[in-house]
Amino acid sequence: SGKGKDRGEGKANRKGKGDYGDRKGNKGEGKGGCMVYCGNLPFRSDCSGLEDRFAEFGEVVRFDIPQDQKGSGKGFALVLFSKEVQAQAAIEGLNDTEFEGRYMKVRMDSFA
Repeated sequence: SGKGKDRGEGKANRKGKGDYGDRKGNKGEGKGGCMVYCGNLPFRSDCSGLEDRFAEFGEVVRFDIPQDQKGSGKGFALVLFSKEVQAQAAIEGLNDTEFEGRYMKVRMDSFA
């Protein structure tokens, strides 16, 4: 029961409140939104500045970079936009663009 392991390990960097909800950001509260997946990020980076790049396209409700137990990024981020049109603009504007020497893959998130 938790021997030698901090309960905070492996948690993502999180901003915002509540859960992500479904693929389109519907959280059962009548609030809309749209989740975007951003992959091929550098593992060793804290990706500072990445949230600002997404914010250029609209209101970022939540921004997560999941981390492993050592605190390194897992190579992707999840971004929740307040509106689908903003998410679509971010995908069109950021997909296959360079970030810290790697080309990001940005698309609608497809988790179930």
